[in-house]
Amino acid sequence: MNFTHEIKMTMKKLLPEQVWNLGIRAYYFVEDMKRRWEAPDIYHSYTQERIGVAYTAPSDMPIEDRLFLYTFIRGIKPLRALETGTLKGGSALIISSAMEDNRIGKLVGIDPTPSLYMKSKAFFGRFEMIKEPSPHAIPRAVDILGGPLDFVLIDDIHIFSQVYDELKAILPYMAEGGYILLHDSFNYGVHAAIEKFLKETVNVLDCGLMSISPQLTSDPWTPYGGFRLLRRAPQESYVMSRIKESYLAKGLIQPQFSPDIFDHDTWYCKAIKQCDRCRQTKPE
Repeated sequence: MNFTHEIKMTMKKLLPEQVWNLGIRAYYFVEDMKRRWEAPDIYHSYTQERIGVAYTAPSDMPIEDRLFLYTFIRGIKPLRALETGTLKGGSALIISSAMEDNRIGKLVGIDPTPSLYMKSKAFFGRFEMIKEPSPHAIPRAVDILGGPLDFVLIDDIHIFSQVYDELKAILPYMAEGGYILLHDSFNYGVHAAIEKFLKETVNVLDCGLMSISPQLTSDPWTPYGGFRLLRRAPQESYVMSRIKESYLAKGLIQPQFSPDIFDHDTWYCKAIKQCDRCRQTKPE
């Protein structure tokens, strides 16, 4: 049993209920004020945690798509990313802001006629624009990034041939486990291109829809909206290699991968019941 938990339970028994409840309310009040005081200004581009960019970026995406894009980049922490179809730069700004929060990553955008009005410093030096058409400019983008692509956002012309050609051109440059996110995947042409690509390709996983609300009034002939996520199939050792890399980066020794810790959980073993490994290990 967790020693701290035992102390709390003992105090709860000894103190009058009214005093205990007052103490609990005071504790949570202090914790709440502490969180508020330490919370970053999410709308200020020069403070950490810039998720407010999802609300202010010049993008036609609905807010749920913009929030997903920011948090997805924060989560997967891509080193090299590509965007096809930059236009006003809203998605590029969201991705660059998430990369700045990650303190890692570079993005290259491809668009023959972008309408960027933001200054380059808004992208924290993490974004470079190629004013050429895709997929023609994809090899050049990869050269600039200097290696395989960890993340690609396809939001270019929403017609079958364009999306299909981009998927075919991008695949050879994808890193193991790299992600391809397609916007407006409810568009009939985009959907058909994805389906054809998946049928012809054996090393790509369909992760499904990440945004499930189609936009029905943009065009009389086809819906728009929706994120669909594809992934270059990783090797079986991908998860373990990421764990190993993370421990090495922090200068820590990786715990051994062993069946006797499969039932180990920090909270459960302290508060409820110890696993076999915890029972066998003497506290230092």
